[in-house]
Amino acid sequence: MRRAWLIPMLLGAAGTALAADISVQGDWAPQPSAQDLVDSAGNPPVSQVESAAAVTTLTISNAENSRWQVWVARDNDSTWPDHLDVEVRYSGSDGSLGGTSYMTLGPSLQPFIEGAGNRGDIEIQVRIVGLALAHRRGTHALDIVYKVVVLPS
Repeated sequence: MRRAWLIPMLLGAAGTALAADISVQGDWAPQPSAQDLVDSAGNPPVSQVESAAAVTTLTISNAENSRWQVWVARDNDSTWPDHLDVEVRYSGSDGSLGGTSYMTLGPSLQPFIEGAGNRGDIEIQVRIVGLALAHRRGTHALDIVYKVVVLPS
């Protein structure tokens, strides 16, 4: 049986901006098999694999009453195949942060969610899109980087 080994790392990177800090917890190492890439009738392609809803948790601290944005990008992705996209979304029940739709990550930081004050348990879900039986198998890895930026008052 052929297996595709994918390790999109979700440890992330802690960032600091002005008076706010971010901490990131979680990782994900899916190992989809050929059976995972076909639908229930045995027909390809099932082209994505999705993490648990809270595979990564962010905590914003030292923000006091400041408004902030979390920016996100992919990094250390030299072994990552071009045909695979990595996407993230906020999966918590409080939609006030935004980011509830999946966003495709690129190499440059981009705005993701925003809020105010200290906040814990910001749940993030990750999805890999573009999987196919015909693509090369192997171990592929990348980092997802999160950075908090304090917004001007």
